[in-house]
Amino acid sequence: MNRSLLIAPVVLLAATAGCESKSSKSDHGHAHGSATHEHKPAPPDATAVAVAKTTSGPFTMALTPAAELSPGKPAPLTLALQDAAGTPVTALDVIHEKLLHLIVVSPDLSFFTHLHPEARPDGTYAAELTAPAPATYVAFADFKPTGAPQSVARGTLAVAGDPAAAVGLEAKALPSRGTFDGFEVSLRSKAPLVAGADAVLEFEISEKGAPVADLQNHLGARGHCIIISEDTTTFLHSHPLGGTGAKVQFHTTIPAAGKYKVWGEFRPAGKPLLASFVVDVPAELAAPKAKPHGHSHGKGKDHDHGPGGHTH
Repeated sequence: MNRSLLIAPVVLLAATAGCESKSSKSDHGHAHGSATHEHKPAPPDATAVAVAKTTSGPFTMALTPAAELSPGKPAPLTLALQDAAGTPVTALDVIHEKLLHLIVVSPDLSFFTHLHPEARPDGTYAAELTAPAPATYVAFADFKPTGAPQSVARGTLAVAGDPAAAVGLEAKALPSRGTFDGFEVSLRSKAPLVAGADAVLEFEISEKGAPVADLQNHLGARGHCIIISEDTTTFLHSHPLGGTGAKVQFHTTIPAAGKYKVWGEFRPAGKPLLASFVVDVPAELAAPKAKPHGHSHGKGKDHDHGPGGHTH
C-alpha cells in the first residue's frame, strides 16, 4: 500500500548533509489511502530569484519575502497559489490538521524546516522563515485545493551573501543508526532499496538504550517521512503504513537512482524529534557474485570410478 506523495523532476544544486535545523512546527502529513500521487513541475529559471514561481501540475506558487532575505534573521513571507488559468487558489481542504504545509531545505539538504503558513483574508498565506546561511533555498508547498487532487508546488528563495562551496552527500548502507535530539534512531529497509521498486522503511526510536514507550501522534499520524533527492528534483512525503511501539513503517517508491536524504518526524513522549539519514539508491540490484565451480566428495579423498577411472 503506497502512501507517499511524489513530485519530480525539477533542477537545482545540492550538497552535504550537516546539522539539522527545524521549526517547532515540525510534523505534518496527509493520508491518501493506497494511491500514489505524482506531480511533475516545470523546471525553474536557472537564475535564483527572491520571488520564485514554479509550476506543479496545474498549480503555481509565488513566494514573496517582505524584504531581502538575510542569514539568521526572521523573514516574513507571503505565499500565493494560482491555478493553470492564473486564478488565485483560495479554498483549501485541511490535510492532517493544516491547510498548507511548507517544507524548506537548503540546497545541500543540511537545513530542514517544516512550516504551516496561516491563511490571510485576501487568500494568501503568511509564514516566517529564518535561514541560517547564504544560499538559494528550496521550498515545497503541500496542499489540497477544494475539489482538486492533492498537489505540491516548488519554489526557491535566495538568501543574500556568498554561499559555501557545495559538498556531496555521504550515504550510509542500511541499516543505519544515529542520535538526534537525545534519542537513538535506527533506519532499516525491509528489502534492498532500488529505483522504481516498492520499499518499506522502518524507523525505530530508543532513549537511553530502551525502545520509547510513548510515541505520540502529531498532526494526525505517528510519524512522517520526507525524502528529497540530492539535486532536490524529487520530493516524496510518506505516512505510516504500520509498526507498533517504538517502530514506525513507511511505504514509498523512489523513482530514480541517486542519493537521497530521508527525514523522519516523530513525537516521542511529546517531544519533537527530527532524524535524518542519507541513502544511495541504485538503478538495479547488483547481480550476486558467482560461486567458484567445483565439487568435492568426502574429505578431499580421491575417488576411483571403475577400471581406468579418474579422480576429482
